[in-house]
Amino acid sequence: MLLKGDRVLVALSGGPDSVCLLSILEELRAKYSLDICVAHFNHKLRGEAAERDARFAERLARQKGLPFAISSADVGAYAERQRLSTEDAGRRLRYEFLLRSSLSLGTNRVAVGHTADDQAETMLMRLIRGAGPDGLAGIPPVRPLGSSGEPTIIRPLINAWRSDIMRYVRSRKLRYRKDVSNESPEYLRNKIRLELLPLLQREYNPRIKERLASAAASLAVANDFVRTEAGLITGEIVIEARPGWVVFDARLLAALHPELRKRILSQLVSRAKPDASMLEAVHYDEADALLRAVSGKLDMPGKLRLEISGGTGLVSESRRRSTPPSKSFAVLIGGPTLIRELDVLVTTKLMPKIASPPRLVRLCTSKRQYFDLDAVRYPLEIRVRRPGDSFSPLGTRGTKKLKNFFIDKKIPRFLRDHIPLLLSNGRIMWVMGYAIDKRFMLRKGSKAALRVDYEK
Repeated sequence: MLLKGDRVLVALSGGPDSVCLLSILEELRAKYSLDICVAHFNHKLRGEAAERDARFAERLARQKGLPFAISSADVGAYAERQRLSTEDAGRRLRYEFLLRSSLSLGTNRVAVGHTADDQAETMLMRLIRGAGPDGLAGIPPVRPLGSSGEPTIIRPLINAWRSDIMRYVRSRKLRYRKDVSNESPEYLRNKIRLELLPLLQREYNPRIKERLASAAASLAVANDFVRTEAGLITGEIVIEARPGWVVFDARLLAALHPELRKRILSQLVSRAKPDASMLEAVHYDEADALLRAVSGKLDMPGKLRLEISGGTGLVSESRRRSTPPSKSFAVLIGGPTLIRELDVLVTTKLMPKIASPPRLVRLCTSKRQYFDLDAVRYPLEIRVRRPGDSFSPLGTRGTKKLKNFFIDKKIPRFLRDHIPLLLSNGRIMWVMGYAIDKRFMLRKGSKAALRVDYEK
């Protein structure tokens, strides 16, 4: 969790867990050459008590001479606007604040005070809610907080029980704040801690918390392996991914083992919306049914939608979906052209003398085409579709509107605006990935060729 020279931001609520965490890190400070900063987030849920917690955290940081960051938000109002539970809303806002603070203070670790008790409670809570495999793996001891991999969240107390922490706090006479809301059965986690776990300990197994935490740890190991494998396959089935949406090969996904489908769906959701709410078992079941149905739509948590059409799938946050610019982009002759706006890399090669046009035709794929160089006119450009576009697809008679071509090919609507078109002096010569215009095809008498390769 820690390396020498780490710069650590400690999330300090003021409770015994976070006070203990800060004290332990200070004890390790010299050994690991740590730089320590402190951050406190006020959820605005407990009135004056929350304000006193904030003042306590700031005073403690100042007394220790540590850099301090503080922020607040009306979690209740945010939860209502976003249609989230108060717990989920608080967690989301808290981690957003910790990420901002870590980046501004230049820390590479964010330490939070989760304990083994939190692990057991989380495992039971997610089991009750019907969590999927990721949820049942519990709270990870280490995970990235930012999209770039840093900073990293660390949980140094995740294997320590609350009773051990209280003994540590009392032995060192550390001052801390008591959160009276932890005694309220209003929240599910509190009901589990105050009512369900004592019942299970009393009536079924006095070591139930240890069993739950151990099960979470075992599942986490298995989950990490399957997640890694799923990640490799996810990279293979993704067709296109942008902020707010990801397009994937639904046929390939449907053919996989059910467990892999769940993990891959979870990763697709994370690609579309990194802070999306965790999927539960019911969401995986509904998504699986949609995959088997071949077409349809499904609303998912976090204002996400899953669509399946023509063997292609889309996970999207609709308000963030964007259409690529309709302008044309020039293509370099005899080299690579990267068009970031369309997420396309195109490479062209002039072949002034060719021996066997039929052999080159056999080498054509959805990502590589050979054209009769004598038919090509400059400039070469790439753009996406526009109203009224038409071309003469190879293997058909006459011309066809691009819109009708897409319909005939059963290309989903959500994909059509993102298919690149290669143009020769304004005429479509290749609907890239699908078909070329027969007027540009290689013929038996062709003497020269233009090779074009592209990748998304």
